[in-house]
Amino acid sequence: MAELRRLNPLRDLDRKVLNDIANRVVVVRAAPGEVLLDQGSREDISLYLLEGRISLTARDGKVNAFDHTNPQALNPIARLRPCQFRVAATSPVSYLRIDNAMLDTLQPKYDSSSLLSSYEVSEETEFTEMSADNRLMIRIYQDLNADQLILPTLPQVALRIGRAMKDPDLDANTLAKVISADPAIAAKLLRAANSPRFGGKTAINTLSNAIARLGLSTTHTLVISFAVQELFRTGSGTLKQRMRELWRHSRRVAAVCHVLATKLDGRLDPAFALLAGLLHDIGVVAVLGYIRECPELTQDAKVLDDAIAHLRPQLGGAIVRRWHLPEELALVAQESDNWERDANTHPDYVDLVLIAQLHCFVGTTRMQELPRIDQIPAYHKLALGELTPDFSLHLLEEAGEEIREVEQLLGG
Repeated sequence: MAELRRLNPLRDLDRKVLNDIANRVVVVRAAPGEVLLDQGSREDISLYLLEGRISLTARDGKVNAFDHTNPQALNPIARLRPCQFRVAATSPVSYLRIDNAMLDTLQPKYDSSSLLSSYEVSEETEFTEMSADNRLMIRIYQDLNADQLILPTLPQVALRIGRAMKDPDLDANTLAKVISADPAIAAKLLRAANSPRFGGKTAINTLSNAIARLGLSTTHTLVISFAVQELFRTGSGTLKQRMRELWRHSRRVAAVCHVLATKLDGRLDPAFALLAGLLHDIGVVAVLGYIRECPELTQDAKVLDDAIAHLRPQLGGAIVRRWHLPEELALVAQESDNWERDANTHPDYVDLVLIAQLHCFVGTTRMQELPRIDQIPAYHKLALGELTPDFSLHLLEEAGEEIREVEQLLGG
């Protein structure tokens, strides 16, 4: 499944369809000299090189060869029909052989030929020419496979607290000393402890008392939440507005997650829900960080949006795991646009983030391309009442002050 999600254009298919394909296709192995696809073949199949090296021999005798590490391995081999090349193994190889008609059977709304046509280029140029979004994706996948991804790093205060949390003898006073090294984070934590959202009925003015009121776990979660804002900044003038919009959206989703979690009778932790909402689009931050490799993408919003949609899930999960945060948050970063997700019978933080996003999109043009709140599995698991679009507007209006309070807590 993970391998299929890397390949063009299979990555454009629904997750359920990819899962079905993964269960039906087999990996084929071939010895050196064996022909994978003959010149002139009209067989309606797609081949993807997984391991080894192959040669493509044209009618004029010209030979192109590449191995599985070449960016072209992300695309179907010799896709034109009739086939313009004789494709042969020059080393032991393994490859996927996919019947294109199977794609039509599994997901009729896609036509395999039209799906492939979006990647149809002349065979002469496909080895040398590539669109900016494909170059960006290939660069990121190469770095991912080599474990050399350029990922955002957590601010030092969050890292120090993460290390401190591993000490079984950690107390509020010790943690207060760590946090006090960052006055801005310390001030936000004090404000949180004194807010009604976290039980602040009587005023406190020391960091240790704030930590005692919040508890070590909630303090840790909030410090990460406060620190994450620093990652939504960029030195690129062309991307500043996009990054600001991304932060506003993430902050809004986080606030709605927190408020909704308080209405779930303890099933989900509100502070953790806040962090889940903030991190659900963290993969976008990484994609925007790579834009310097393909600056022309900033000139075409649709192409950039498509690249983000394809890359953000895998990058988001990689970032959260690199930070050694709970796996639940990695799943949020990976699955926060999987509206059909139905992984278990009990609600989790992915379900909460999905619902929170749809709440935030109600009344906007984005809602036209998204499912109704009551049409996704997360709705039935959370059982927050009549979560129809009309009810959502009412809920947001009723909880508006609570949401604004949390947004203010997170900062501008």
